[in-house]
Formats: sequence, C-alpha cells, structure tokens
Amino acid sequence: MFRVVFYSPRIAPNTGNAIRMVAATGAELHLVEPLGSTYPSPSCAAPAWTITTWRR
Repeated sequence: MFRVVFYSPRIAPNTGNAIRMVAATGAELHLVEPLGSTYPSPSCAAPAWTITTWRR
C-alpha cells in the first residue's frame, strides 16, 4: 500500500486532488499540521470526503 504525506499543506485544491487520487487508488493520505486551511473543507474535495476516513 502506498502512503502519501503532505507536510503543512497550504493549497486546498492540491490537497483535494491528492484526496481524490488516494480514494481512487486505495492509498493512504497523511496531512501533517499545521494545515493551511480548515479540513475537511468543501472547497477541497467534497465528493472524496464521503469515501475517506478522517482521523485526527
């Protein structure tokens, strides 16, 4: 299994693309704080949040 790590992501659309990618491939996405915007954010990847497990 692949793991994608974003350290201090600041650009929500890029993070949204990564969320959609890991949702499609079954990989894991790790977002390391501090985050540049509020997550989960509707502008980020609204459709992907429904199939993504969110843990803090």
